[in-house]
Amino acid sequence: RRLIEQVAQKMNIPMKVMSGVDEHRRSGIMDLVQNMLNPDYVSDETYFRNLVQVLLKLVQKGGVVILGRGANFTAPKAYGLQVQVVAPYRVRVARAIEYEHFDFVKAREVIRKVSADREGFIRQYIGKDIHQPKYYDLTINTTFYSIKAAADIVMSAFMKKFPKGKVNLNI
Repeated sequence: RRLIEQVAQKMNIPMKVMSGVDEHRRSGIMDLVQNMLNPDYVSDETYFRNLVQVLLKLVQKGGVVILGRGANFTAPKAYGLQVQVVAPYRVRVARAIEYEHFDFVKAREVIRKVSADREGFIRQYIGKDIHQPKYYDLTINTTFYSIKAAADIVMSAFMKKFPKGKVNLNI
C-alpha cells in the first residue's frame, strides 16, 4: 500500500484514483477512450512507468519489503530475494473467508479476479508468466505453513543469500 501511495504522490493524483489502476490490466482502446473523456484517468503505461521508478528508488535506498507489483521482474536480482508464495485455490478461498470475512461466493470471486488481474498485468507489461519458478529464488506453498513459519523460511533464505543481512527483500 505504501508503494502505491508513493506512486500516487509522485504522479500527484488521489489514492482513490490510483487504487483503480493498481495491478489491473486494460486494453489500449480503453486507455485511449478514457484519456479523451476522463481528465483524472491514469493510463496503465503511465502508472507502470511511475511504479517502476518508485520501486527502483526504494530498492536503491534499501531496507524494504515489496509485495507484488512485478518487483521480482523489475528490481535487480542481486539486490533482493525474490519469493513466490502460493497455495491451492481452495486454500486461498478458505483464507479469504477466514481473514477477510467474505462469504464463500464473494471469496471465490475475489480470489479469481485478483489472481487473473495480477497474472494479466505482468503478462501485459512485462511479458512474463508469473508461474515460472525460474523468476524466484524461493517458492513457498503455504498450505501447511502458518504466516510465522513462512516468514521464518523466507528470513532463513534471505540470510543464506545475504549473510551480512543487508539488502532488500522483494516478495
